Amino acid sequence: MRTYIFDKGDSLSWELMPNLLERVHTFCKGLGTDMPAKYMQDLVMANFISDHPALLTVAVLTDSQRIAAYVIGTIDKRFEQNALTIQQYAMDEGVSRPLLNEGFQLLCDWAKDGFGVEDVFMMTFDKERERLFRIFWGFERHRILMKRKI
Repeated sequence: MRTYIFDKGDSLSWELMPNLLERVHTFCKGLGTDMPAKYMQDLVMANFISDHPALLTVAVLTDSQRIAAYVIGTIDKRFEQNALTIQQYAMDEGVSRPLLNEGFQLLCDWAKDGFGVEDVFMMTFDKERERLFRIFWGFERHRILMKRKI
């Protein structure tokens, strides 16, 4: 297994894109995300083909070039400063923590080097994912998001 950054100049990225887009759809539908699956798929594709992407996908590939894990991050403005927002993160069984760490670090380096980012944000729907991000990558709670109908 190895980490892999999606890049429009690499033919393997084009080969893997249909599978990535399907996984993005499954993530959105399976977790009931606020972002519609089609919108997220379009966002991934638009940034993938852009000359100045504000979204990056880092994956862990198996030896047979299958996506075993991935993280998608976007550059967003928060209080007039660029921030990295983790949009999706998913992994199959058997992906090693060192590879997950390497992929996460590649995403953070891209954000810091290319956009001057200092903070990473993520939102989760469940305690297990919160715990994973707290233990693996040092996240801590920051504010509470609330919602109501108008």
